[in-house]
Amino acid sequence: MIRASCILAILGLCVAALHAQEPERKGRLELCWGWNRSAYTRSDIRFHGRDHDFTLRRVLARDSPEPLGLDPYLNPVKLTIPQTNASIAWFFHDRWSVAWRFDHMKYVLVQDQEVAIDGVIHTDVTGHAGTYAGERVAITEDLLTYENSDGLNYINLEIARHGRLAESRRHALALDGTAALAVGALVPRTAARLLGRPLNDRYHLSGAGASLKLGAAVVYRRTWTLRTEMLGGFIALPDIRPSRDRNDRASHKFWFTQANVQFGARIRLVKARVVPVTN
Repeated sequence: MIRASCILAILGLCVAALHAQEPERKGRLELCWGWNRSAYTRSDIRFHGRDHDFTLRRVLARDSPEPLGLDPYLNPVKLTIPQTNASIAWFFHDRWSVAWRFDHMKYVLVQDQEVAIDGVIHTDVTGHAGTYAGERVAITEDLLTYENSDGLNYINLEIARHGRLAESRRHALALDGTAALAVGALVPRTAARLLGRPLNDRYHLSGAGASLKLGAAVVYRRTWTLRTEMLGGFIALPDIRPSRDRNDRASHKFWFTQANVQFGARIRLVKARVVPVTN
């Protein structure tokens, strides 16, 4: 992943520096679909409600990819089960586009890890009542299970700059570079069990995020695209609902990286410019 990041960083610098004649992208709509892998930094997660207010320190979480195979990755009924990406981009300029993106990542807290805990728990339903000041505790199922397995859903608006890096002699194949900035909302479906309470598994607007992206795309006959991308960004989730009790809340923030592959098609919606021929 580090090697890929370095390559894409170089491509991004090339995109920013290019001044050569660009192919005509303006007026095209690009539809893309693909899949991702993601990684997250450790984070402090605070839980508070009527009978508790405690923080778990430096909690580790991972993504949860489906095993590679035609099912479910190419199964029309199961397309949203893997970690997926979808986007609709509009080229308002030969070098610039604006896009709506849906990044369906997965965030799963690693069970049974030992972490430090601070704060108080008053309820003794699961035997965790007490006052804590940095003691080590194992995150067992009777204390907490926590995952966004049906989506750490990052819905964002992206603006991107594009540049032509290489092209075949007859223009059938080309290599484009992309650099982009995005901001958006997080609407995860948080599946959590906290202190023995019933499972909560509902979509909820929980926070916001921002990200930077570098990518490269192979373009076939100016229409079909195969993209590889690396994203890096920050997510803040101040309003998570870890149980069905409306008084219970959780919050945390972390950095993330995402690598993805997308297939796409560019559709011309506005006629190409006619360049007059001069003698």
